[in-house]
Amino acid sequence: TREAALDLFATHWQATVDQVAPGQDLETIRATAGDAMRRYLTLENPSAVEPVDNGLERQVTGELGGIPIGGKIDRIEPGIVGLRIVDYKTGSAKPPYCGPYWRQQLVYAALLDDDADPVSEVALMFLGEQSRVMTRPVTDSAIARVTSDLATAHEQRATFDAAGRWE
Repeated sequence: TREAALDLFATHWQATVDQVAPGQDLETIRATAGDAMRRYLTLENPSAVEPVDNGLERQVTGELGGIPIGGKIDRIEPGIVGLRIVDYKTGSAKPPYCGPYWRQQLVYAALLDDDADPVSEVALMFLGEQSRVMTRPVTDSAIARVTSDLATAHEQRATFDAAGRWE
C-alpha cells in the first residue's frame, strides 16, 4: 500500500542516514528521495508488482561477443510474453536522450537470454518531476546491435589503451 511504502521509506532513511557523505544536505536528499517515492506511487501500485524469484536487484554477469560484462538489474517480472526488465531512473524522461539507458537494458536482456523464458520487453521508470514509464520490445536485431556496439567500444578502448591516448 501507499502507506506501507512510505513507512518503509522512513525506516530505510533512518537506517542509511549515517552513510550519507559529510557535508551533504540531509534534508535535500531526504526531500528528493521522498518526492521520487511519491512519484513512483503515482506510476504503479506496489501491491500489484510480482517480481520473479530473485527478481529484485539481481546481479548478472556473462559474456557478450566474448566480452565479459555485468551489472545489476533493478527488477525482473513476468511480461505478457516472456520476462520484463524494469530499471528505475531518478531523473525525468527525456526520450531523445534515452539511448544509453535502452542500451543498458538490452545488454541485461542479452545476459538473461533463456529460450525457456526470454526477455520480451524492457522498461524505464523515470521518477523525476516528469515521471513516466517508457517501454520497448526486445528483438533479435536490437540484441545484435547492442552486442555489435559493445564489441566496437571494446575494440576502440583497446586501441586507445595500446596507443596510450584516450579520446
